[in-house]
Amino acid sequence: YLGSIMPSNQTVTGTINPQDALYPIPFRDPNTGQSAVVSGRFDDYALDTTVFGQPLTLSLFADDSAAFDTYVLVIDAETGNILGENDDDPNGGTNSFLDTITLQGGQSYIVRVGGFDNNSSSNPLVINGDFGYTLQASVPQGDITLQQRQVTRGTSQTGSVVDFSDELNQNDYFIPDPTTPLDPNSVNLSAVTQTIADEYDLEASVASQPLTVSVVADDSTVYDPYVQLLNADTGEIVAFDDDGGNGTNSSLSGAVLQGGVDYRIRVTSAVPVDPTENNGYTLQASVPQGELTVTPLVASTQSTGGGSGSGGGSGSNSGFDVPFYRFRNTGIQDTLNTSTYLYVGDAERNAILADPNLSGNFDEEGFAFAVSTSPGAGLTPVYRYRNTTTSTGTYLFSTRNDFQQDSDITQSDFVEEGNGNPAFYAYPAGSAPSTGFGDFTRFENNGLEDTFIYAGPSESANIRTNFASGFTDQGEGWAVAI
Repeated sequence: YLGSIMPSNQTVTGTINPQDALYPIPFRDPNTGQSAVVSGRFDDYALDTTVFGQPLTLSLFADDSAAFDTYVLVIDAETGNILGENDDDPNGGTNSFLDTITLQGGQSYIVRVGGFDNNSSSNPLVINGDFGYTLQASVPQGDITLQQRQVTRGTSQTGSVVDFSDELNQNDYFIPDPTTPLDPNSVNLSAVTQTIADEYDLEASVASQPLTVSVVADDSTVYDPYVQLLNADTGEIVAFDDDGGNGTNSSLSGAVLQGGVDYRIRVTSAVPVDPTENNGYTLQASVPQGELTVTPLVASTQSTGGGSGSGGGSGSNSGFDVPFYRFRNTGIQDTLNTSTYLYVGDAERNAILADPNLSGNFDEEGFAFAVSTSPGAGLTPVYRYRNTTTSTGTYLFSTRNDFQQDSDITQSDFVEEGNGNPAFYAYPAGSAPSTGFGDFTRFENNGLEDTFIYAGPSESANIRTNFASGFTDQGEGWAVAI
């Protein structure tokens, strides 16, 4: 069954570098005793699993522990709440080890990798240079995957006045609420309320110019803007504003841009926001002389429904926000004990879990992928077909054209469900526009003809390598968000 197909651990390597987003925490300088909120860079990973109630173990190792003291966080991807954190391995050393999290059904997770620069005298967090690491996640049973959120740059705008329209949403990254006092003597990030933020690189063609930045909410009853100007070289918050504009809008003015300094504009909220609400805004930045170049940071979208990661701006798999879940059909007896699977959205999932007659035949194995339920450019409708020859129902997901031309199945054994409506919309295999997507391959269960499992890239590779006797690869069908 699925738990034996996908890996129970995954190891990834990465590098924190100056292109990454910034995460603020309080810091007291041991030499001067002065307190400040400083920012360090980080990498975020979406953590996916299909087996719940399992303890999660995270191990984080620096490539150079003399220079890089690691820190690992586990974040609730829906709320931003920090569920667990670790700086130094209890067994010794400055690497990180965390084993206090039990994975819960219906919850999605972010693993954040950050740490401290042992060679810096001004900012203790990693800010300048490259900091390599190895991250391993494991569970005793079942499966687990880590997908890094890649931070890229969006389209720049240049002029003495530049405007951006964007929104704070589930594709953005979590930071501490900027209005909550942070105690540098007792940093407990788990107790700090989190909100979400966008970031923009800022360059000025003429030095020593006063900068004006305003953030105006599309709906001030929902979103209260808060804006910060950061020195991206040091992590220092140079200037900030909450309600300097009309009403609760923000207007920051008077900060003088220095030559040779890299700056960031951070757009966040004075009150924690619901990522699913209308948190749209217009950002305007201006200088009296010369020009500004403003560039949004953009992150690949969280692989599970909701959540965030490092980077600002809207994610590139916009619209693929409807989670589908996988159930293993326990009512089917096949000769190889490899089973067959059903994929459903929230409403059908809840109906299965609530009905003992259904839940007795289907074991939930968790989030499978995210889809679009609306047509769009480049999308194709995918329909669900039920195999009528099995007692509890097994299912095929296909476009109508592919179904009609499918020589690997007996078409007369299947009926289309949905009253003419597709189960979801997806990209044809190989045509998805973003790294947040994956092509799903159909494998037929060799123990029972015309029953199937659909698997994303990593799981497909594992099936081909370790379970080829149980499944026949029938090719890639469609691409969805993972």
